[in-house]
Amino acid sequence: MKTLPTGGRDQEVNADKLYRFRREFRRLSEVNHPNLVGMQTLEVDGSQWFFTMDLIDGDDFLNFVKSLDSKKGVVESLLDVGCGLAVGYADTFADRRYVGMDLSGKETEWCRQNHPNQKHAYITGDVIQEQPEEKFDVVFSQGTIDNSYDMDAMLRAMVSCSKGWIYLTAYRGWFPDLPEHRYTWSEDTTCFYND
Repeated sequence: MKTLPTGGRDQEVNADKLYRFRREFRRLSEVNHPNLVGMQTLEVDGSQWFFTMDLIDGDDFLNFVKSLDSKKGVVESLLDVGCGLAVGYADTFADRRYVGMDLSGKETEWCRQNHPNQKHAYITGDVIQEQPEEKFDVVFSQGTIDNSYDMDAMLRAMVSCSKGWIYLTAYRGWFPDLPEHRYTWSEDTTCFYND
């Protein structure tokens, strides 16, 4: 499920935000691909808008990578779009090429300081605007989909960075070694950013 933030139960929804939210649902519901989650319904409850998606019964990300390793050979390189949230994977992929990209310079600097590795790189940037030249076996994002100001462009950017596999979820995790993790809503782009 994805929701349109309103700030409060009875607060009126901004017309521009609602238009973009409904447009996003329409565009996503037109996509029919076996490797993408299908859209179900667009709903409203009072002033809270949301849409529902197919429930996918499957493996988590680490099991997904392990299954690719067993079927296709070793996954040698990974691009983590939004590494501030998925920084826990840096240690898991210590023996592989791992590039973390995040909008927040604070997050990428934290990764550089706390997860140094010669095979790893951390980039501050917007994958939509600044795609790495390097191509990766797996491009993944866990959490940034809610932060994306243009989901279509983000997906296209992820595809262009990939040699073959993309793993995209809206998972939100918490890593206890981060002292705090806050978000700020931007009215200009209608998405959340890391503080």
